[in-house]
Amino acid sequence: MQRFHMADNNPRLWRDLAYIMSKLTYNERALKGLLDHY
Repeated sequence: MQRFHMADNNPRLWRDLAYIMSKLTYNERALKGLLDHY
């Protein structure tokens, strides 16, 4: 995730990240882990 902190002004990176995250399935445990590490 450090890579995404450094790319604040890169719209393509954020678009790609949003696409990847839209393809994932989430459950409560996964969301807690994501929030803890971001």
